[in-house]
Amino acid sequence: AQAASLAAEVREGALLCLRDESGTLVGGCLLGTRPYGPWRGRPGEAAYLQRLVVARAVAGRGWGARVVEHAQRWAGAQGRALLRLDCWEGNAVLRAYYRGLGFVELDTVPQDGHRVRLFERVVAGP
Repeated sequence: AQAASLAAEVREGALLCLRDESGTLVGGCLLGTRPYGPWRGRPGEAAYLQRLVVARAVAGRGWGARVVEHAQRWAGAQGRALLRLDCWEGNAVLRAYYRGLGFVELDTVPQDGHRVRLFERVVAGP
């Protein structure tokens, strides 16, 4: 069931995978233009970044920022003015990380029995 859900998400958007110089997969994310969960009903032409991952072996080396930069370029190519993501409200470290990448914290909303913090950043022009 999880594989089918992931496949549907990829069909509706993009699966971004980054590899290092040796060709080893080091990070990636899912991207889409359809609002999901806590983003439904919010105004703005946005792209949505979900499931951002970086291999533990390369953590702390800037790969997460590279994933976000590629996601931002993808969002711009889709004609979107905003790049949005969210995370668990209680993860102060991750929230600070996203702020450091230029995302602005918005409000918190309930999602699946907990609260998530919404973030967005303006997509730079071409």
